[in-house]
Amino acid sequence: MNLTKLSRSGRHGVAAVLLAVPMAFSTPAAAQGDSARADFVAAEKALARGDSATYIPLKQRLRDYPLYPYLEFGELRDPSANPSSARVLAFLRDYADSPLSGNLRRVWMDSLARQGRWTEIIDAYADDDSTAVRCHYANALMQTGRRDEGFRRMQSVWLSGETLPDACDAAAQAWYAAGGLTADLAWQRIVLVLEKGNENEARDVGSVLPAGDAVWLDRWMRLRKNPPLALDASEFGASHLARDDMLADAVRRMARTDPMQALDAWETLRARYPFSPEATRRAELYLAIALAREDSPRAFAFIRNLKPAADDVALQEARVRAALLHYRWPLAARWIDELPAAERNGERWTYWRARAHEALGERSEAEALYGRVARESSYYGFLAADRAGLPYALANRPASASSVARLRSQPFVQRAAELRALGRDEDAKREWRWQYARLDKQDLQGMARIAKDWGWHDQAAYTLARAGYWDDYEIRFPLLYRDAIGSNAASQALDPAWVYAVVRQESTFVPDARSSAGAVGLMQLMPGTAAQVARKNFGEGAPRQEQLTQPDRNVRLGAAYLRGMFDSLRSNAVLATAAYNAGPGRVRQWLPLREVDADVWVEHIPFKETQDYVRRVLAYAVFYEYRLGNRTTRISERMPLVAPTTSVARRQAAEEEAGPG
Repeated sequence: MNLTKLSRSGRHGVAAVLLAVPMAFSTPAAAQGDSARADFVAAEKALARGDSATYIPLKQRLRDYPLYPYLEFGELRDPSANPSSARVLAFLRDYADSPLSGNLRRVWMDSLARQGRWTEIIDAYADDDSTAVRCHYANALMQTGRRDEGFRRMQSVWLSGETLPDACDAAAQAWYAAGGLTADLAWQRIVLVLEKGNENEARDVGSVLPAGDAVWLDRWMRLRKNPPLALDASEFGASHLARDDMLADAVRRMARTDPMQALDAWETLRARYPFSPEATRRAELYLAIALAREDSPRAFAFIRNLKPAADDVALQEARVRAALLHYRWPLAARWIDELPAAERNGERWTYWRARAHEALGERSEAEALYGRVARESSYYGFLAADRAGLPYALANRPASASSVARLRSQPFVQRAAELRALGRDEDAKREWRWQYARLDKQDLQGMARIAKDWGWHDQAAYTLARAGYWDDYEIRFPLLYRDAIGSNAASQALDPAWVYAVVRQESTFVPDARSSAGAVGLMQLMPGTAAQVARKNFGEGAPRQEQLTQPDRNVRLGAAYLRGMFDSLRSNAVLATAAYNAGPGRVRQWLPLREVDADVWVEHIPFKETQDYVRRVLAYAVFYEYRLGNRTTRISERMPLVAPTTSVARRQAAEEEAGPG
């Protein structure tokens, strides 16, 4: 959304939709086989080229085909027709179990707004609609005499901090023209979008600021490029309603790269300016999170002196992590006890409460807590079992199949099956995931069973996770590509359970998986990394992208890369696992100044993604040894002490680029 357009009239970008063929709703029946699929593809092509003579007979033959609603949707969204509200509402009602309904609602609302059919927008609005539709609804309220209600709706959208689509232009224009968008609201949105790193959106919002405020936005943009500029009193000495936010943001950005420099800056700024309680809380939270990883008495003293509110969980947890790094067990125990009950009684902090009691010589208290956590088959459950000398709580219990027969006859299951048969996996996934919020846990377990039967292993695992069911190991941890993983693990002298765990976390066994960053295949190799490994380890040229989707080749290169991480990071599986996700250079930067326990080190990995990755892979390796029928390696055996950094490690960290991500 470009707010420079607020000085002009709103823009409507979607044309009216076409309905040239009568709609005929029916309950989809079982797939008709290859003939029906061929007819469906031919009908789609005929519709796209406007060949009604071919399209209409094909459509009539497909009335009982599961993908019939896709033809209806194709007609309804056609920009050259103008369907009645009744016909669109009939589709939305009859196919509410398909993501097509949400897509059509967005297209239709755009068309109604373009035509100024405000009453129809109000009548058809649903609270779970998209941001674009919410904007249309706010505009419709304003246009039909309910201005204050429309203002409230638009303000809610505005302060969500989400990027606003062009469909919001007209509502924003009406709101702005009527005086609803104030400078204060503009600054609130700027703060929200900059917290998400969206500088372009902040500049767009800045276009509605008065000239004097625009100068301050320019200062903030410069400050984001050069955070120490915050200390320049000539730039920030004057008072401004957003100055606190700017300076707190500068502290956060400094803390990312140099927490101690950020602490120096904050102490100077705090003495110089009267910060609001909220800005103070945010700046100190940023600092505490960064300083909790610093093995510095000054850093710990700063954190120890903070007084987090009872509901400020992020700051409370940062304080506990600092105590763990400094092995201040009495403070760790006390601060964990001060966490809200939901966090304090969860696996993570119950484990650390037990660790604190154990360190304080309170063995009976520790064993009781370890025993509670060890009942869980999870990262913390395995750690607790090791500390208490207990067996792992491993037992494969298949997910419920009670709803499978009923679900197989459901239209959404038949649509997903047909879409997969046509090679349209993304559409099939959308159909499948549309049900997650609509079905109960029993049905979700049934869906996972169906997906497994189809060989759709990634969706089976994701669906079972949505059901909150963790004990069906055949679905969660399939033994796919066993030859490729077993042979390549053996050739690199790696534990196959560990390699399996990495594959499970990286791609969930989708051989042609591609990440947004460009990683490819089962072990999600970046092409550059794959080329380096191929040349260094096998004397080969760079593999082509399509070769990286070949399971054996991908695992061959991925296992070699994992072995390289292991060898270069002190034969420490925890460090190697972290490096596989975040890159060896970063991991060397994260090495401690003195020896620390591996479980403590994991808690202080700066990237939450990498923290979660390491925990999952270490736990998944336990499950895969169980599935493979091997002797279970205790998780603690994979987690040796993390030795301190060296000058060599620091130099290597500075030179190395990030790994495959």
